[in-house]
Amino acid sequence: DLIMKHNKENKHSCVCPELSLASLDQTDLSQKMGNYPIITSKDAKNLLLNGNYITSVPYQLPGEKFVAKTELIYRTGTNEKYFMPYYRFYVELPEEERDGLKTYGAYYVPAVEKNTSPICRSGMEVLINHLEETKI
Repeated sequence: DLIMKHNKENKHSCVCPELSLASLDQTDLSQKMGNYPIITSKDAKNLLLNGNYITSVPYQLPGEKFVAKTELIYRTGTNEKYFMPYYRFYVELPEEERDGLKTYGAYYVPAVEKNTSPICRSGMEVLINHLEETKI
């Protein structure tokens, strides 16, 4: 309930005077889809290590030793059809290290059990399609 309250009240605005741009986005979470079981962070990490993730990072996962942090979040971007929980893994990107400074990328694994909800099946379809499109 606390997360739902936060998301309902979470407003984003951006004003850029040089571009005369203003935007206001408000999340509508008035329709709850249901309660669904989630996987453990350990199971999510196994999926991550097996290549089952979504990311905008231009590199493959460099390996388990580079996983620095895990958190359970809701992806609430304007392009998300459903707000569902994901595990976000912060992963050190050795390709981006400069002068001893480390850079981290975010890799996402859906947290809802695979076959328990239409939302998860939709999320898993997105993940599967993404993985098929990015095969080398």
